[in-house]
Amino acid sequence: MNQYLSALLLAVCLLLSACAASPALETGALPAAEESAAPSPSPAPQAQEPSDETPEERIPVLRPEETGKLCISELMSKNRATWAAEDGGFYDWVEIRNISDAPVSLDGWALSDGPGEPRWALPSLELAPGDCLAVFASGDDAAPAGAADFGLSEGETLCLFAPSGAQADSLVCPALRSDEALARRDDGSFRTTLWATPGYPNSDEGYEAFSASRRADGPLVISEVMSANVRVLPARGAEREDWVELKNISAEPVRLEDYLLWDGGNDVEPFRLPAGSLSPGERVVIVCGGDGPDDAPFALDAGRERLYLATADGICDYLALHDLPVNGSCGRMDGRDGFFYFAEATPGDDNKGGLRMVSEEPEPLNREGVFNNVESVSVELVAPGRIHYSTDGSLPTEDDSLLEAPLSLSKTTVLRAVAVEDGKLPSRAVTLSFIINEDHTLPVISLCTDDPAAFRGMYNGGYKGRELPACFTLFENGESLKSACGVQMSGSGSLALPKKSMALMFRSCYGDGNLDYDLFGTGVTRYASLQLRAGEAYPTSIIQSDLFQDICLSMSDSALTQHSKFCAVYVNGRYYGLFCLKEKFSEQYYASLRGVSKSSVSVVKYPAPGDSDFYREVIDFCNGADLSDPEQYRDFCSRVNVDSLIDWYLIEGLSANPDVGGNVRMLRSTEDGLGWSFALYDLDWGFLSSTDFFYNLNSTNYYHAGQAKLIMEKAMQNEQFRDRILTRYAEVYDTALSNEAFLARIDAYEQLLAPELPRERERWGGTAEAWRLRLDMLRDYIRSSDPQRRGVENFCRIWGISAETRAQYFGW
Repeated sequence: MNQYLSALLLAVCLLLSACAASPALETGALPAAEESAAPSPSPAPQAQEPSDETPEERIPVLRPEETGKLCISELMSKNRATWAAEDGGFYDWVEIRNISDAPVSLDGWALSDGPGEPRWALPSLELAPGDCLAVFASGDDAAPAGAADFGLSEGETLCLFAPSGAQADSLVCPALRSDEALARRDDGSFRTTLWATPGYPNSDEGYEAFSASRRADGPLVISEVMSANVRVLPARGAEREDWVELKNISAEPVRLEDYLLWDGGNDVEPFRLPAGSLSPGERVVIVCGGDGPDDAPFALDAGRERLYLATADGICDYLALHDLPVNGSCGRMDGRDGFFYFAEATPGDDNKGGLRMVSEEPEPLNREGVFNNVESVSVELVAPGRIHYSTDGSLPTEDDSLLEAPLSLSKTTVLRAVAVEDGKLPSRAVTLSFIINEDHTLPVISLCTDDPAAFRGMYNGGYKGRELPACFTLFENGESLKSACGVQMSGSGSLALPKKSMALMFRSCYGDGNLDYDLFGTGVTRYASLQLRAGEAYPTSIIQSDLFQDICLSMSDSALTQHSKFCAVYVNGRYYGLFCLKEKFSEQYYASLRGVSKSSVSVVKYPAPGDSDFYREVIDFCNGADLSDPEQYRDFCSRVNVDSLIDWYLIEGLSANPDVGGNVRMLRSTEDGLGWSFALYDLDWGFLSSTDFFYNLNSTNYYHAGQAKLIMEKAMQNEQFRDRILTRYAEVYDTALSNEAFLARIDAYEQLLAPELPRERERWGGTAEAWRLRLDMLRDYIRSSDPQRRGVENFCRIWGISAETRAQYFGW
């Protein structure tokens, strides 16, 4: 680590040590340079000596002149990037307000973090009517000047005491998120807010004044940030990558390599800017989360994020990001202090027309969901400003209908609404789905896209490579799950069919990033992507691929495959039929499954390209290996998860799927020591020809089976491996891979899907009767071709296994 970065990280450690008792330093704050912040703290007075009298001896009572004077008006227990102290730390803080109509001297007034805790005297100054005093609460001996000697924690009672010793006000500290404040309204009630106003009234005007106190001292400042980019990145012409624009506001050139950029995350070190010089007034755009050599290694969360710009001497600039509009930004404007929001980002150009705040999202007073046997559903939303709404899935604007009374919905509808307050950007849209009198027996998914016309063009044309912002909602067992996402086309064969597969991408540019929910009851709770699959078997049996994947799940946790569930899907309020919701093979999929870090995972699509890690580590090795040599076989076992290879080969081979190419994934983590695992995927063409059992994997065709054939030929050179695969085959012969197991799965799927088939076929063509006939044909195929026995016969024939050896393992 270079001397420059070492010095910075040392300063970070010193600051963390100084503030260790404060819950405000969740991840640690970088040391900060002096920054003007209002109000300016006064020297810290000495804490009052506790009274010798017990509460039973004297219970102080407020004097008349102390009543209605001061109150606790705001607090923050997790200050990460809202308000920096003069020493550069981000501490908890509490605000006191004069609620009387006359000046109030603070002499004798005190705070504590509990009724019986030591009291900290407020500074000796006078508050004018309506004025506020905000003080840091560090909870540490090394507190900055003017800070209270206690911190704020969830469940603690913050108390305000009058000069008489009587308690004038109290407030229980709730569970607050990072940079979220608890603020008192004018009527005395409290609300949580991300628009904190330390030292100023809890109002829009107060936020304007607090924001204006954030002077840009430079020389380098954060000039614009985009964390909800789904359309443009001028730096490279790429889409969906976050970026930060920095500007030199000084009269001298700036060395970029003297600065670091950081999002406060524990898992990423501060990023040193690439070497270069920035002239006075010049800007530079830093891509975040990309794979370029000069890109910052972290992405920015569009929902809530923090960002720091620092040198070895401390923080130069910082901000807490929240409520950024999609394709909009947050940044500074020339001649104005503090940060503003912009409806359209302008990287490399002046920021103009910004507004200080974003309107609050409308709040629904009725739950969305699936409603059956009802005449109508009433929907009411409230918001501080005007509410505009749409019912076709599109993102509403001020040109859309104005919501002036509750809506009564009598049919399935997707309602989207935004709030518009004067002097603020429109809010993000709230999306509510009402599935009315549809009588589905399966879970229901409502997918809503910002631009329905663009979606129809992408879907009907089968265009891959484009991604549209969307909202995903799952209704199941009386509960709902909602997340912003991107939707794109998926697969290949289905794109030529009327009904096509889609992929859902959960990225930080849309909101919270990963979807956190145990979708399939497996204990896996984090998903970066999902698939709504409509494969090539959907016009016929529907279940062909799912049949083999279910067999795989029942048989093995070594060979990987997708968990799934069939759902009724609506897009922008229109019924789109039955889709199978599946995990999508990704780095996050394997990381969640194996309990490893996402960064340690590699995913390779079969056949492995020559420049991939899998090709270099497995294919190149097998080309020159003699696995009859025990040492070389041990080396092979360190590279390949042999249990995964065996189970994948048995299921893939027994399916006789001729379309292997492109429909296998190899996954590996550098942390679990398992080597490369094999994943089963897309077996729509399985069970087409019994003569192909295992012969589908014995082809020299490079695309479809060439690499698999090479790996298995080398592995079967080793007697230990031959025994291992025959033993495993015999174990599952009468269970997972039996004819009865396949027939039972088909029966279960018929029972599950039959109630939904008439509507599905009405939407996409065909009849439920034809579907049942196809299932009967699949059952007849299994009974007549006997994959249970014939599969073993073909396997033994291919690998030269004698009848005597076969009898040793299978008994016949």
